[in-house]
Parts: sequence; structure tokens; C-alpha cells
Amino acid sequence: YLDAARTQLLNYQYGQATLVTNYRYDYRTRLFVQGTAGKYLVPDQINLPAGLDYNKKNFSVMLGINRQLNEKWNLSASVGPSQIRTSQSIDRGESYNAVLSYKAELSNLSLSLTKDVLPNGYGDLTRRNQIRLDWAAPVTEEISTVLSFVDLTNKNIRVVSNATSDSLDYREVDASLK
Repeated sequence: YLDAARTQLLNYQYGQATLVTNYRYDYRTRLFVQGTAGKYLVPDQINLPAGLDYNKKNFSVMLGINRQLNEKWNLSASVGPSQIRTSQSIDRGESYNAVLSYKAELSNLSLSLTKDVLPNGYGDLTRRNQIRLDWAAPVTEEISTVLSFVDLTNKNIRVVSNATSDSLDYREVDASLK
């Protein structure tokens, strides 16, 4: 698009692989281990500020449980360590995901809490904390109403001397037909 340089956004490549192994404990409970590795690359670094390492790797391992509490309620939770690495340093943290969902006869409700690592367009990886509440109900057989509330905090991680850069907080309420 026009004047892309003014945005300070970078062209980047991000690849991620996830491996999950499951163990069915009983007919309502599943235990799992999830390992994730990601690589963030900025291929063209010619015109970028010197001294910053734009090539980053992130890793996480999470242990989790998925439990069908009863016919209507389900709980899924996982937690584990994560890290972001550059050639200069390492930033350590944690990742987690918890989802409580309810399925009624004519509607669905879910509450989720998430902390994970995502790429952004400024040469950083971002630790995202999110709380999300969703409600969905059918209007017809083919159309549903969906209401969502999201509270999100993004903290950009610049892994240079373990310095944490800017963060962004926002809230969103969304109503849609799907």
C-alpha cells in the first residue's frame, strides 16, 4: 500500500509447529502435553536500525486437562513455561489457556483466559493476555447471533538486554450474525 515505510511495519515470516499427545484417563477426562516452537524471521534487514536482532525463536511446553463436567459443562485448561530467544538473550515466561463452556439447548456460552506468544509487524514477538466471553444462539437453522466481549493486553517483547517495550490494552464488544 502507499507509504508503507511510514508505518514502520516490517515484512516478516513466522512459522510455527505444534505437537500434541493425548491420554484418555476415563470417558470424561483427557490429559495432554502440547509442545510448540516458532521462528520469526525478517528477511530484509538492510534498512533496519542496527543492534536489534529481528530473528527470534519461541518455545513452550504445556500440560493440560480436558474434562466434560456433565452434559452441558466442559472445562479445558493447560499451563507451562515459555521462552523467547534471540542471539543476544532469552525472555522467560509462562503460557496458559483455560476455557469453560456451557451448551444449552438453544445457546452456547464460553469464557476463556489465554496467555501466549504471537508475532507482530514491528520486529517483536508479543505476549498476549486475553479474557474472552462469547454467547451464541441460533436465529434460524442457518444463522446465529454471536455476542463477544474481549479484554486484551499485548506486551511487545524486545529481547535486547531483556527489555520489555510498549504494551497495548483494549476492550472490544462485538455483535454479529453468522
